[in-house]
Amino acid sequence: MVRYKKVHNERSETIELIKWMDSIVKQNTWQIKLVGGESTLNTGNQRMFPDVFLYGDNERTQILQGWEVKMPDVAITDSEFIRDAQRKADVLGVNSCVVWNFTCGVLYVKESDNWVVKHRWDNPSRICTRADVVTHKNDWENQIIIILKALNEFFLSGELRSAGIGEIIADTIFAELIKRNKAITAEYIQKASVKNTVIDAYISQWWRTVKQEYNFDENNKFSAYAKYILMNWINKFTFANIIKINHNPAKIVETININMTPKNALTLFKDITEKCDFLNVFETVQFSEVISKQTWTDLIDYNALLKESGLVQIPQTTLQSVLEKSVHQFKRNSTGQFTTPKKLAEILVGAGILDLTASAIDPCCGTGTIVKEILAAKESAVGIERALATTFASDKSPFALQIANIAMTRASAINLPSLLFRLNVFDMQEGKKISITNPQNGKPLQYKLPKWGAIVSNLPFVAFDQEGREEKEKIDVVIQQIHAESDIALSGRMDLCQAILLYLHKLALDGACISVITSNSWLGTIAGQEFFRALNHFYIVETIITSANGKWFDNSDVITLMLFLKVKISTKTSNINHIINFGMIQKTLSDLSDDDTAQIIDSIRLKTVIAPELLFFKKYTLTQIDELLKMNIALNSLFYDIDWIIDIKNILCPITDLFNVFRGIRTGQDDFYYLKDKNDVDKDYVGCMLKSVKSVTRLTAEPDINTFVCGKTIEELKLLGHKKTISRINLFKNNLNKTIANKDTFWMNLNNDTFSGSDKIRLFTAMNPERRIFFGLLNQPTQINQRVIGFKPIYDSVNLELCHALLNSVIGVFYLEASGFPKGMGALDNNKSNIEKSMMLNPRLLTHSDAAKILTKFQPLLLRDVLTIAEEFQLPDRLAFENTVADCFGYTTQFDRIKNCIYKMQRVRLSVKTTNIRK
Repeated sequence: MVRYKKVHNERSETIELIKWMDSIVKQNTWQIKLVGGESTLNTGNQRMFPDVFLYGDNERTQILQGWEVKMPDVAITDSEFIRDAQRKADVLGVNSCVVWNFTCGVLYVKESDNWVVKHRWDNPSRICTRADVVTHKNDWENQIIIILKALNEFFLSGELRSAGIGEIIADTIFAELIKRNKAITAEYIQKASVKNTVIDAYISQWWRTVKQEYNFDENNKFSAYAKYILMNWINKFTFANIIKINHNPAKIVETININMTPKNALTLFKDITEKCDFLNVFETVQFSEVISKQTWTDLIDYNALLKESGLVQIPQTTLQSVLEKSVHQFKRNSTGQFTTPKKLAEILVGAGILDLTASAIDPCCGTGTIVKEILAAKESAVGIERALATTFASDKSPFALQIANIAMTRASAINLPSLLFRLNVFDMQEGKKISITNPQNGKPLQYKLPKWGAIVSNLPFVAFDQEGREEKEKIDVVIQQIHAESDIALSGRMDLCQAILLYLHKLALDGACISVITSNSWLGTIAGQEFFRALNHFYIVETIITSANGKWFDNSDVITLMLFLKVKISTKTSNINHIINFGMIQKTLSDLSDDDTAQIIDSIRLKTVIAPELLFFKKYTLTQIDELLKMNIALNSLFYDIDWIIDIKNILCPITDLFNVFRGIRTGQDDFYYLKDKNDVDKDYVGCMLKSVKSVTRLTAEPDINTFVCGKTIEELKLLGHKKTISRINLFKNNLNKTIANKDTFWMNLNNDTFSGSDKIRLFTAMNPERRIFFGLLNQPTQINQRVIGFKPIYDSVNLELCHALLNSVIGVFYLEASGFPKGMGALDNNKSNIEKSMMLNPRLLTHSDAAKILTKFQPLLLRDVLTIAEEFQLPDRLAFENTVADCFGYTTQFDRIKNCIYKMQRVRLSVKTTNIRK
C-alpha cells in the first residue's frame, strides 16, 4: 500500500488560520467583526495584499488590520517578511500589522512614520516545523485566541487606525499598482515589440499624438503606454465591481482569476459592455494583453480584493465619493491631461450656463471635471434624470473618456445612460448620429446630435507647431471657412484652441452661451488681434477673465484665460458701443472660499464688480479697443488701466520712424562661432558680440563674448600660416549642424553677413526680460545674438543718446511691458514684430534746451547698475529723470498712473513664479 505524505503549505494552513480566527470573533462582540482573506490569498512573494484581513463590520467595508503569514521555517525576525507586512499596511491605509509564523506573533504599529514593535506573543509549544503546524494545531489555535483578545483591546483604545475600503481603493491602491508595475510593463512591452514590430509602430504613432501632453511626466513612449494600459485595467476592474450590484452582467468580473489569461478577461469585459454600456470604461486598449505574469497577478489580486471587500455594500453617498476619488487618482497619474481645477470648473459652468434646462456639451471633455460640474448644476435645478438627458460630453481620446465616464456616473442613477461619445470636435455637426447602450437592457439607443444651448470646455493647450497632420488639416479648413464667411485672414500658425473656438459657433444655437478656457498666447501677438476680430465677428464677446495671482494649471507652463461669449444671431451687424469686460481674479484658486467663488460667478453673470478684492473689471467698448490697439499695444494690456495712453498719443511716434528693428543672429552652430578662448584662432579673426542681455549690468554695455570672424579661404589661410584657424575649421567641418548655411565656406558666415540680423548696432533690448526692463547702448557697434533685439538708426541725424534716454523713460518701459504677454515661468513673451510696432516719445518734439535737460538728468543712471523696475522707481535719480521727461513732454499728471500700471503688469506676470495651484 502506497502512503501519501501530506503537503503542509502556507496557503492551506493560512486558510485554516482564517477559518479559526473568524470562528473566534463570531463568538464574541468585539471590534473585530469578521476575518477574511481567502479570495486574495495567493502563493508566491511580493503580493499586493496581506494574507489575512481583520474587518470592523460584517459587510467588509472597514479594514482594521492585515496579517502576513509564513510557516515556522521563516524566522519571525526575517526582515523581508516584516517589510512586506508593513508595505501592505501602508497600501491599506492602516497603521498596524501582524506577522505570524505559527510559533510567534508580532504587532507592529506605525508611530511618527516609523514602524515599532508594539507587542510580541511567543508560543512555548512544540511547533518548529511545517509538519508541527498540523500536528500541534491546538497550540497555535489557543495562541490565536490570546492575540485576538489583545488586539480587540488595542482597537477599543483607538490606538490602531482602520480604513474604509472606498478610501483605500482611491487613495493608495491605484498609486501602488502603477508604482509596482509601470517599469515592469514598459520593459515587457518593449521586448514584445522586438518580436512584433507592429506593436512598436502602433505605440510610436500613439506617442506622436500624445507626447506633448506627457511633457511633465513621461519621456519614454513605452513607459507612458505602460501607464496607459495599467490605468485602463484598473478602471475596468474597479468600475465593474462597483456596478455589479445594479448590473448582473458585470458580476462576471468575479470569475476573472489567475487561471484566466488577460486576453480572455478582455472578452469578458467586452460582454459587459454589450449588455451594460459604459463602453468608454470597458473599451479594449490595443495590446493591453501584453503584460507580464507578475503584473497580471497584481491585477488579479486587486480584483480579488474588490470581490472580497464590501465595496458594493457601502452607501450610495460613499460610493459616489469612491467614484470621485478614483477619478482624482487617475487624473493625478495621467499627467498628460491638463485637468481643470475644480474651482475653475465651478466658475466656468456657474457663470457660463444661463439656462440650466438647455442642452449642454463639453466637446473636449478630457477627464470630465467640467462635465461633472455641468451635471451638478443641472441636477440641483432639474433633477438627475433631466440633467443626464441634456448633458453631452465628447473627446477624441479613449483614455480621457474612460475617466470622464466614471466622473459622469452617479451612484444614485447608475441605470441611466450617460451621453458620452468619442468624436473629434471638428467632426461634430447637427444631426450626426451617435449610439449609446441602454444600461437597463443592453440595447443600443440612437441619438442625433442637437445644436447646443451651452458649450463649456477647457480647450486643448497645443501650439500650432505641435499639431499632428490631421489636426493641421482641420485647422486649415477652419481658417479657409472663416475667411470665406468674414473676409478675415487668420494666421496659419493658429493654435488648436483658437481653431476649435472659431468652429464651435456652428454647433450652437443662436444666442447660445459659450464659456471656454484657452491659453493667453493670442493676447500678445499681431495674429492674435486678427483672431480677436474673428471672435467678435461670430460671437458677442462679453467677458474675458485671467488670473492676477499665479497660474491656474501647475502642470503646464501655459497661462490661461476664461472667455464668456454668446453666439451672434446675425454676423452682419456689429455694435461698436458693445462693452467687453476684462477681469482679473485677485486670489489664487486655492484661497477662494465657496462664498468667494459664488461672488465671482455672480459678478461675471451681472458684468459688475461686486467685490474688487476678488474680481476686478476694466471695461472697454469695441470702439475704445480699436483705438487702443492702433496705439500698438498688445491685447493683454486691456486688463489694466491704460486709458491714459489716448491722452498722450500726440507726443508719441512709431519706433520705426527712427529705427529698423531686427532680431540678432542665429548661427546654427554657436559652439563653432563663439570662442571660449580667443587664442583658439589667430588674432586676426577674433570678433565680438553681445550674446546675452543678462550679462549687461548698466545702461551702457560692452560685448560679452568673442566670436570667430574669418573671410579668408583655406588656401589664403595656409599662405598666411594661420594654422590655429585652419585647425578650428577642420575640427568642425565634419560635425556641422543641419541648419548651418553655406557648408562649403561655413567659417566665413559671420564675416560676410550671411546670417539674418548681422548688422552691427549700438541700441538694443532683451527678448523675454523678467524684472529688469531697459534699453541698453553698446559703446561700439557690435553684432548681437538672436535673444537680443537691435535698433539701427534709419537716418544719420538720429540722436542715439537722446533716443536711448527716452526709451528708458516710463513710456518706453511701459511699451516694452505692453508689447507682450506673460509666459508660464514669469518672463515677458515679446518678440521683434511686437516691439517693432511699439511707440516711443517723439524726440523731434523737443527743443534743444529740453533735450539737454533730459540728457543731464539721464547721466547719473548711466553710472550705476540697472535695477528691477520696482527698485528703479524708488530711487531719487530715476525719479528726477522721469519728472524731467514728463515735464518736457507734458504728461506729469499721468505719470503715477503709468508707473502704477507697469507695477501691476509686472507683479501679475511674475506671480506665476511664486504661485502653484494644484489641480
